[in-house]
Amino acid sequence: MNAADAEIMRNIRRELAKRPMDVTRLDLQVVHGRVMMGGIVSRLRDHPNADIQSELDMLIKILSRDRLIKDVTSGVRVLKEENKPSEDTNTRGRMRH
Repeated sequence: MNAADAEIMRNIRRELAKRPMDVTRLDLQVVHGRVMMGGIVSRLRDHPNADIQSELDMLIKILSRDRLIKDVTSGVRVLKEENKPSEDTNTRGRMRH
């Protein structure tokens, strides 16, 4: 990764840190100023009212304005809450009473 791509990656990570998104399953690549995003993002547990799609759209808009970035490609899927396990679900396989 060249110095410009490394700076772009730092800028992206800085922007991601400002958003109420769980990006642990987000795949980021920067090659010659072109940003490719893939994977899955979801809402952080402590931000139950966050609109993740709006946050992702805003992130892409901000990245597109960066002078170092030539192109932003996003294949990111937003995980909806109904697809996540319920907090009442016991992940150890036992039923809660």
